Amino acid sequence: MADLIRFPIVPRPIPAIPAQPAPDFLRGWLPFLAVVEADDEDALPIRGHADDDGPAVIYSAPGIAPSNMQEPAIAMLWLSPCLLHIVSTVLTESLAAEDGIGRFVSPRWQAFRMAATCATGMMWDGDEDKSGIRQTLLSLAREEGADFAAEHIAAAMLLESNLYKHLKTTA
Repeated sequence: MADLIRFPIVPRPIPAIPAQPAPDFLRGWLPFLAVVEADDEDALPIRGHADDDGPAVIYSAPGIAPSNMQEPAIAMLWLSPCLLHIVSTVLTESLAAEDGIGRFVSPRWQAFRMAATCATGMMWDGDEDKSGIRQTLLSLAREEGADFAAEHIAAAMLLESNLYKHLKTTA
C-alpha cells in the first residue's frame, strides 16, 4: 500500500541547548543519535526529532529530569516511540526525495542509515546487490507503507543491537 497523502516538507528549526551526555546504554548509537535538552519550558517531555544534522532525542527538563534519562526502566518507555518518530520522518522525506535521501546527508545521517541497514539486513535504496533479490528499505516503504517500514526498522534497530535486551535486564 502506498502512502496516499503528499504534503510539502518544510524543516522546522527546534530551539535547543547543546547536546547533553547521552545515557550510557546509548553509547553504541552515539555516532548518529544526540540527546538534547529543549530550551522551551512548554516543550513536550520527550520526542524524537529528525534534524538536518542528524537524529536527536529532545527532552524537556520540567517533563523529564535529566537523571531519569539514565534509567533503563524509564528508557523502555521513551526510546521506542522516539526512534519510531525519527524513522517515520526520515522514510517519509526520503520517499519524496528524488535521490532517496533528501536533506539527510550529514555524517550522522549516514551513520544512522548504516545502522538501519545493518539491523534490517536491507540496503537503504539504490544499493541493491547484483542478484537483485535484496529488497531495499525504501522499496519496502513504497510497497507496504512508510508506517510499516518505520516500525520494522525501529524494532530491528532495538532488537538487533541487543539494546532492548540490555534495557530489560537492567531495568
